[in-house]
Amino acid sequence: MKKRYDCRRGLAAAGAAVLSISIILAGCGKSGSETEAPSTEPDIITFAASGGLMEPGPLKEGYKETSEMVRIIADTNLYADESTDSAVIARFTPGIEVLRVGIGEEWSVVLFNYQNCFVKNSDIEVSAGDSESSSEESVSPEETTSLPVETTAPAAADGGQEIPTMAVDMSNIAALSNESIPWGYSSKDRDEQNRPNGCIGYQKKYGGYGADFLRADSKTIYLTFDEGYENGCTPAILDTLKEKNCKAVFFVTMPFAKQNPELVQRIIDEGHVLGSHSVTHPSAGLPSQDLETQKHELMDLHEYIKSNFGYEMYLFRYPAGIFSEQSLALVNSLGYRSVFWSFAHKDWEVDNQPDPAETLQRVTSQLHPGAIYLLHAVSTSDTQALAPFIDEARAQGYTFGYYSKR
Repeated sequence: MKKRYDCRRGLAAAGAAVLSISIILAGCGKSGSETEAPSTEPDIITFAASGGLMEPGPLKEGYKETSEMVRIIADTNLYADESTDSAVIARFTPGIEVLRVGIGEEWSVVLFNYQNCFVKNSDIEVSAGDSESSSEESVSPEETTSLPVETTAPAAADGGQEIPTMAVDMSNIAALSNESIPWGYSSKDRDEQNRPNGCIGYQKKYGGYGADFLRADSKTIYLTFDEGYENGCTPAILDTLKEKNCKAVFFVTMPFAKQNPELVQRIIDEGHVLGSHSVTHPSAGLPSQDLETQKHELMDLHEYIKSNFGYEMYLFRYPAGIFSEQSLALVNSLGYRSVFWSFAHKDWEVDNQPDPAETLQRVTSQLHPGAIYLLHAVSTSDTQALAPFIDEARAQGYTFGYYSKR
């Protein structure tokens, strides 16, 4: 039976700091009947993960519901069921903290990988100073947990925190699904906070790869601009952002960076985040290329920006929004977060621009906590609507966030 690897890792680490964990690939995401017994030296992968929006599943009979952080005190396994004969989901080392959601006589239920998993009570203890009130919130997309890695990307030029990367060989990544997934969601299907339910679902499913479809559940929103080529709008956009004291992310391609070095430098100098939109912007999406070519799509641009501007990029936006589990794992392994969006509109056709008043109505009517706005810097309509949008969002109690590495 061929092994199927699944790197999704939504850690229930609310309130936890830095963790250390080894993931056994052979047992991940499978039921006990499907899982091959781990060998004496199982395939192991260590990588950076970020929690998605998570909720515990229903508890089995005989377990008392709780919500508290517990610490692993011995080398132990996390199991799919309350038996050492069940599938091994992960191997934990002492010092790891996880969220316990159920207590039984011999076993505890902890939240891991978007599911209830089991660990022996003898291998855990309640974390010092923990209380229900401090750990009852689910992990948000913005909270990132760093796992041990063999390599880390160099520190950012601004002296910021090093970027966690995934230590994994290409064969492990190649074992993941490379089925192309075009990102999209229904703008009408929303929760009570006006957040697109499609974004919430994808954050749950793919957040463990360091992917953001939606940010934390707070009244903070994030402006991002895609820069495939310059249409004369970027200077005006930067002027508005400077006037409004507002930061944004600019995702650039290699042609844009080479043809507009003064704009790239201004973006950096004025405190915005420079992100990667790939070297060639493949129209069929990153998964249409082999893994080595995908790697060059990121790293060739990364090295060019580093060499010419002294800046370390750490955010990536997929060309055309097309991704796969394989590409998510690869991008994460290279020290990047994958940034999608929870708002977009048809603004990229320079000869068919919506009226600025229409654009303003669209962007304001879809305000929601943790929103990631995708705007195209070629849009004259977006450029004209930007200042009044910032004013209106702030009037409604929103702030504009700086898209940090975490």
